[in-house]
Amino acid sequence: MAIFHLFDQMLCQTGLKTTSLQVARSLQTGLEMASVGRPDIIFLDLNLQDSNGLETFRSLSAVAGNI
Repeated sequence: MAIFHLFDQMLCQTGLKTTSLQVARSLQTGLEMASVGRPDIIFLDLNLQDSNGLETFRSLSAVAGNI
């Protein structure tokens, strides 16, 4: 969760207005979130509890398109 707060602080320092940040602790949750609402940006951990490495990116990319 510390990384989440770090990203939040970094985004605030850029002056960008963020309305919400969401955290998915698994690829499955991230896939569901990306398919329901189209996020503007995704910070992706390639070592999630249910996926690992480049396959994590490929799976999310198939759902999230060109985000």
